Amino acid sequence: MLLPDMDYSDTGLHMILKHELVHYKRGDIWYKLLMICANAVHWFNPLVYLVVTASNQDLEMSCDSAVIQDADTASRKQYSETILAAVRKEKMCQTAFSTYFDGGKKTMKERLVNIFDVSRRRKGLLALCAIIIVVGITGALVAYDVSDQSEQKAIDNVALLKVGNSYYLEIGKFIISYGIRKSAVVSLAPDTNDQAAYFEDKAIYISDEVTAVAYGDNANPASPVTVLISNNEGQTWSNYSVADTKVDDYTQKYVGFTTKNDGWLLLAGSSVAMGHQENRIFQTSDGGKTWTEIGNTNQVYPRVVTGAGFANKNIGFVSFRYDVDPNPVVYRTKDKGKTWTKCALIIPESFKSITSYATALSPVFDGAKGILPVTFRNNDAVRGTVDVTVQYITSDYGKTWTFNEKYNLALIWADAWKTRDGKGRYEIMSKQMQTDFLAQQQAPESFVIRGSSPWVVSYDVALDGEQAVVTYWYTDSIPITYKGVERLTFGEENGRTVVTGCKTEIEMEAYTDTSDWKAVDTGLYTFSIPPEWEATAFSDGSVSFAKSGEALGSLKRMSYDSSLPFSQFEGSPAQTLIREETLDGCKYPATKVWIRRTQSSAVAANDVFYVYKHHIYLIPENSKFAYDLFLDSPLVNQEPDEIAKSMVINTNRVQIQDMANQWGEAVQNRDGKAQYDLLSTQLQAAVYASYKAEYWVTGCSSPWVDGYTVKPGDNTAVVTYTYMTSTGFAGYYLQTLSFVTENGQLTISDYTEPKQANGQSGGTVLAYLDDGKTWLSAAMLHEGMFSDMTLSIDGKTKRFPWKTYGEPAFLPELSYADVDGDGRNELIVILCESEGTGTLVEEIHVLNPENFSEITVQSPLVALENRVVSKIDENDVQITIDNQNALVFPEKEITAKVAEKKSWFANLATGSVIDYSMQNNSVVVKVVAQLSPAGFLGDFNLTYEYKDNQLKVSGISFSAKLLQQYPF
Repeated sequence: MLLPDMDYSDTGLHMILKHELVHYKRGDIWYKLLMICANAVHWFNPLVYLVVTASNQDLEMSCDSAVIQDADTASRKQYSETILAAVRKEKMCQTAFSTYFDGGKKTMKERLVNIFDVSRRRKGLLALCAIIIVVGITGALVAYDVSDQSEQKAIDNVALLKVGNSYYLEIGKFIISYGIRKSAVVSLAPDTNDQAAYFEDKAIYISDEVTAVAYGDNANPASPVTVLISNNEGQTWSNYSVADTKVDDYTQKYVGFTTKNDGWLLLAGSSVAMGHQENRIFQTSDGGKTWTEIGNTNQVYPRVVTGAGFANKNIGFVSFRYDVDPNPVVYRTKDKGKTWTKCALIIPESFKSITSYATALSPVFDGAKGILPVTFRNNDAVRGTVDVTVQYITSDYGKTWTFNEKYNLALIWADAWKTRDGKGRYEIMSKQMQTDFLAQQQAPESFVIRGSSPWVVSYDVALDGEQAVVTYWYTDSIPITYKGVERLTFGEENGRTVVTGCKTEIEMEAYTDTSDWKAVDTGLYTFSIPPEWEATAFSDGSVSFAKSGEALGSLKRMSYDSSLPFSQFEGSPAQTLIREETLDGCKYPATKVWIRRTQSSAVAANDVFYVYKHHIYLIPENSKFAYDLFLDSPLVNQEPDEIAKSMVINTNRVQIQDMANQWGEAVQNRDGKAQYDLLSTQLQAAVYASYKAEYWVTGCSSPWVDGYTVKPGDNTAVVTYTYMTSTGFAGYYLQTLSFVTENGQLTISDYTEPKQANGQSGGTVLAYLDDGKTWLSAAMLHEGMFSDMTLSIDGKTKRFPWKTYGEPAFLPELSYADVDGDGRNELIVILCESEGTGTLVEEIHVLNPENFSEITVQSPLVALENRVVSKIDENDVQITIDNQNALVFPEKEITAKVAEKKSWFANLATGSVIDYSMQNNSVVVKVVAQLSPAGFLGDFNLTYEYKDNQLKVSGISFSAKLLQQYPF
C-alpha cells in the first residue's frame, strides 16, 4: 500500500488503514481491474466512461460507510478531516489500477455529505446494473459491427477506372486482361467472333480480388442466369445460378462487388415497350455462390436501365436512358432497394450548347467517394453525332454530386486520344485550335488521330492550378510499355470553357510499372523482380531468372580491368561491341551494351548469321569485378533496366563467398597447402603441426567430398559438403568458417569440424532447411533407393514409409510455402520415384509442420484424364483442354521434329515425366506428353489450388516442345 509522504496522527493513520483494509477484504482492486478492461474493450462507447466514473465513486462512498458504521459525530468529523488533510497537503498521483481518497471537488462534497448522513443509503445499484446491461449490449453490437466490417476489405472500385482492365475475343477465346500485367481465358466458349454481339447480353466485372461474368445460355433460354466467378485473376472459375430467373427474360445485366464477398446484380427485362423496362436487383454475401433478390425500381421509375452500382450493402444506384429529361437520371437507395429517390443532376451551363442529352452509366465507389460516368451526346455537332464521357463526383455516398469543368474537358481530351476519335477533342477546342486541327489532318473529313500502335491502355488526369496534366500509358504487340504526358490550358470563349492549348511534356518513353514487384535477397545481392518471376542463387554467386519454368537469363560476376574497354567481356564465338549507353538511376555506374555475336549456320558450312545480345554491366567504384545482368527471352522487355536500378551488392559477403569457395575446393581436393594459405596468422600457427604431420593431405578417402555449396553471412560462411562412398550418397555435412581482416586481406580465423546437417549420427540426411532445423533422413539404402525416412521439424520427428532415388542430382527437395492461404507455411517434400533416359517421376507431400498431418494432393494424371482429350489421326494431333478450342499440331511439323508417323502411339501417353516445383506459394507440376517411344510433343503445365481441404488441379495449359529426346 502506498501513502502520501506526510505525518499522520495515530487516529488518522488508523482510519486510513481501516479504509484500505475494507477495500482489500472486498477485493475492490479486482473490481477496478474489471472496469478498466471493460473500458479498454468498449473505448468507443461514451456510456462506459460514465459507468467507470460512477462505479469508482460508489466504491469509495461504500467503503466510507463501512469504516464509519455505528460511529458518532465526532468520529465522523475526524474521519472527514483526515481525508481533507491528505488532499490539501499533496495532490495525489491517481493511478487507474489503485484506490485513492481524492476524486475532484464535486465527488469530495458528495463523500462528505455521505459520511455525515446516518440515514441515507445508495439506491443506484439497480440503475447502475441497467446501465451496464445496456452498455454491454450496445457495445457488443458496435464491436460486432466493427469486426464484421474489418473482416471484409472494401474494393476500391474508383481505382479500377484507371488500371486499364479490359475484355475481348481473340482466336475464338474470351480473354480478360488485368491491365498490362496479365490476361486470362474465361471458361466460356464463344459462339461468334462478333465482339459486340457476344458481349451484348453479358455483364463483366474485373478486379484483383474477384472477377465476375453474368451471362445466360442462349441455347437454353429457360435456364437460369449464371454468374461465373474467379478469385485468382482468372486461373480458375466457378459457376453459380441465380434462382428464379430465366435467360430469355433478361437481355441486360450489370454486376459488381464492393468486397470480395459482397456483390450485386441487376437484371433488366428483355421486353422494352415505349421506353418501359422492368428490373430486378440481387445481392450476394458469399462471393457469388448464392443471390438474394432485394428490390427494384419498377414502382418508382420503370425505364430502360443504362447502369447500376453499389457503394456498400445498403447504398445503391440505378441509371436510366434519356427519356424526357435531358439531364442525367439516377435513382438512389439507402436501404437495400426498399425505397428510391432521384439524384439532383444537371448538365452544366457551359456544356449545354454542345449536349443534346445525357445518359448516366454505372457509378463506382471507394467508401464515401464515388464517380458517376455520364455520356453527353451532341446530335447537332458539325461532324455528326458526337458522344463524350464525363464524370460527376461525390464524397457523401451519392447524396450530392459535383462537376468540375476543366477536369472533364481534360477527361474528354484524353479519352479521344485513347479511342483515336478526334471528334470529341474538336468539340471542346477553341476556334483557333479547331482551325489548326483541321489543317493538320490528312483529309478534311478525317477525324482519326494518332497511329494504331502503340495504343493507349489507360490514362490519368490531374489538375495543376488552372491547367490539367494528362498522363498516358501505352503498349504494343511486343509488348513494350510507354508513358507520355500532355499539359492542357483553358480559356473562356462564347460563354463556355474551352481548351486553348496542348503542350507535350513527354513524347513517349519506355516505362515499367514496378509497384507490385517483389524483393529478392540472395545473400550477395538484393533486387526486385516481377511477381511471376523466380530467381535462383547458386554457390558461385550467379543468379538465374525464370518465368513459368522458362529461362530468362542470368546475373554473373566477372573479373574487370578498368584500363580495358567492355570488349574484354567478349567471348567465343566472335562478338562485336556495337553500342554502349549509360543507364541512369542505378546505385552503381551502369552501362547498357549491345553485342553482335557471329554464329555459323547449321545449313551451309561457309554461311554465318548474327545474334544480338543485350547486357547491363554494373561496376562499383574501384571494383575488380563487373556484374553482368543478361536477360534474353521473348518474355523480357524493359525489366532488365528496372532490376539493375534496384540492385544492391553486398561486397563484404561477395569476398566471403569467394574465400569460402576457395576453401571448399581445397577441402574437396584434399589440398592442405591451399587450405593453410587461406588461414589467419594465428590459426596457421595453431594447425601447422597437424597439417605437416599429414603431409599436407586432408580428409579421407572414404567418404569423400563430391561437391559443396556456400552460404555467406556478414562475418561467417556455412559450407555444405556432399559426402559419397562407394555405395552412393552418404549425407550432407556442414562446416562453419569465421573470417577476419588481417593486413587488409580477408582470412579465415576459425572453422568447425564438418557435422551432419542435423547433428545426428544415425541415418543419412538427404535434405535440410534453416541450417538443419528441418531435415529429412533415410535409414536404409538398397539398390539405389533410400527408404525408412525420418522427418524432423524444430526437434519434433516422425517416420514415413517414403522412398526416393539415391543419386545426388535427384535427392529430395524441401521448401516452406503457404499453399492453403491461411497465413501459415506448410512443408513441401518432393521425392523422386524413378529416373532414367526420358524418365523422371516425382511425388509430392504437403505437411502441416505442427502435427505432420498431410494435405491430399490430387494426382495430375487423374486431372489430365478427366479434363484433357487427345486425338491422333493421319493429318494431325489435337489436344482439347476443358472443352475449349483444340490445339492442332500438323503431321508434317511433328514428323520433321519429333518422330516418324509409323512410331506414333494411338493416344498421347503421360506419366514418364512428372516434375513438381513451387512457384509463389503454389504447387505446379509439369507432365510430359509422349507421342512415340522417343518422341515428346510437349508439356502439360498444371497449377494447384487449395479447395475443399485438399490441393486440386485448377488450371491446365499446354506448351509444345517437339523434342526427339527429353533431357532426363
